[in-house]
Amino acid sequence: MNPRRSWPSLILLALLTVAGGVLRLQDVTHSLWLDELHTAWCVAGEFNDIAPRARLGNYSPLYFWLVWGSAGWLGLSEWGVRLPSIVAGIALIPVIYLAAARFTSNRIAALTAAAIVALDGGFFGWYALEARPYALVQLLAVVHVWVLFELVHAPKSRAAHRLLRVAFVVLGLALFYLHYTTILLLAGELAWYAGRRWLPGRSACTSPYSWRALSVDALLICAACVPALGHLREIYDRRANWTQFVSLPALSDLAAPFAAAPAALAILVVIAVAVAIYRRSERGTGVPPVMAPVGRPDLEAVGAEPSHDGLLLALCWYAAPLAAAAVLTFSEVARVFYPRYLMVAAVAIPVLAAAAVGLARRIHLGAAAAVTLAAIFLMTGPWTIDHFVEDWRSAVALVDRHQKDGEPLFVAAGLIEAAELSQASEEETDSPAEKPEAAHRISIRHVSGQAALREYLLFPIHGPYELSAAASHVPLAAAAESLITASDVSRVRQSGGGWFLFRSPEAMFPDHPKPVERLSRQLVEEFGAHGISARVTLRRSFRGVAVIRLEVKHPLPFGDRTE
Repeated sequence: MNPRRSWPSLILLALLTVAGGVLRLQDVTHSLWLDELHTAWCVAGEFNDIAPRARLGNYSPLYFWLVWGSAGWLGLSEWGVRLPSIVAGIALIPVIYLAAARFTSNRIAALTAAAIVALDGGFFGWYALEARPYALVQLLAVVHVWVLFELVHAPKSRAAHRLLRVAFVVLGLALFYLHYTTILLLAGELAWYAGRRWLPGRSACTSPYSWRALSVDALLICAACVPALGHLREIYDRRANWTQFVSLPALSDLAAPFAAAPAALAILVVIAVAVAIYRRSERGTGVPPVMAPVGRPDLEAVGAEPSHDGLLLALCWYAAPLAAAAVLTFSEVARVFYPRYLMVAAVAIPVLAAAAVGLARRIHLGAAAAVTLAAIFLMTGPWTIDHFVEDWRSAVALVDRHQKDGEPLFVAAGLIEAAELSQASEEETDSPAEKPEAAHRISIRHVSGQAALREYLLFPIHGPYELSAAASHVPLAAAAESLITASDVSRVRQSGGGWFLFRSPEAMFPDHPKPVERLSRQLVEEFGAHGISARVTLRRSFRGVAVIRLEVKHPLPFGDRTE
């Protein structure tokens, strides 16, 4: 590309990057929500604590090692734990521009992709501010696909070719160990490689990156994933937990599980039809078809038009991981058809929009500009980020101000692993003589695993938001049917009162107009069922986190006890 003609695009890219950075940085100091608190807890201790704590949350430690470094620099704070995601989220804007420009050979198309990433506060902005690995996954997925594209399109020297192959393997491993479901990206990359060689009209496409070389590199990535098989087996054994929040997708969700996907696909289809009609009419009049955007000479040497190859790449990159995830979900092997688990496919959506702009450019520059504006308008929003999901910081601060020494705090964080705690409690009540197999499980699992499980279920109050009172902290496996156990009642009775933190009371009582009041009333009723008179002395809700304090009196008379 001519440097003199590209500088306006680079200026626009710089402005988009600044705008995207400002959009992301305006919300950095809001309270961490539950998932982010798990990240903070993983890095709150010693370096050696990171791997086992990450494992409890079904993650490998790679991402948390990065956060450990940023938290050590900036402190265990919102800035400290969110910094890697912020950097990755802002870096994604210029990176996707450069990649899309390479895929489509069109600067307007590339700017479209960059603008969607920069201005979409509800999706790309969200993950750029979340202290989880998804922003890094988005960034590395784009780079990984870009590296494969360069491998296929004949780098100039053998040294460059080898370097790209090393990068392909290393980045593939980094993606896998950031989040295990990113292995689905290989499905999209292999589909594109096969499609460009075998689909009609592409038989002439040749590349120095042969099937054998690609197979070797893919096998190297898979071989290096072997150390994670033990952890994956543990996750597989608990796969029933995911049915609590990953339902079988509806037919409409299979093609468009992300909010921006319908607009991108619709724009792409309309422009593809328009281009087909235009080219057909041009052939009918005998006028030579419009020239394709000028690509790099080394692209033309391997027999594939850049715009066509980029379009096929974007489609395979988006559709193949979704198809693989759907098969795994409907077969009940693993319910992975969930937006967060499909982040490697989601980041292909701006590239799909860029491909649509590239097609429109084949008709007229004005058409490309119109499609660009339509894509940005339809696929971005909201333009501000509402990342204030759960205010754990204010909730814990309220308890810290008023909690007296000795008053227990019960935490119901709504984690799916809490079901394992309640199952263990039930096993403890059975007689070992009557259930010897249960006794064996308790002796092994309870002693070695229950302490770690209880610590894990309390991570919301053992990270940056801590309590100063000398009191016991107790995890609850709370459900709408039963909030507390007899041992919980005994703890509160001994101290004369207790504190309760409940996450998402709205989800526990979805049909009740005032779920926190309903929650308070049920707590009082359950204490009454155990013969304890209790009353609520404090009740507050902090956007998804309820704080309740109970005070207990003498036991109820026997005749007044609830059966």
